[in-house]
Amino acid sequence: TYSITISWGGQHIPRSPLEVKIGLEAGPQKVRAWGPGLESGIVGKSADF
Repeated sequence: TYSITISWGGQHIPRSPLEVKIGLEAGPQKVRAWGPGLESGIVGKSADF
């Protein structure tokens, strides 16, 4: 189980943080994500996207 925190404008969205279970059927073909935090990053810093 993983905990995911999602915020918008510095505030948590409803139900954030939320817990999700990742099963064997998960894979990159089932995930969509975008934004500047995925284009580059710095070790130890938050990557917002």
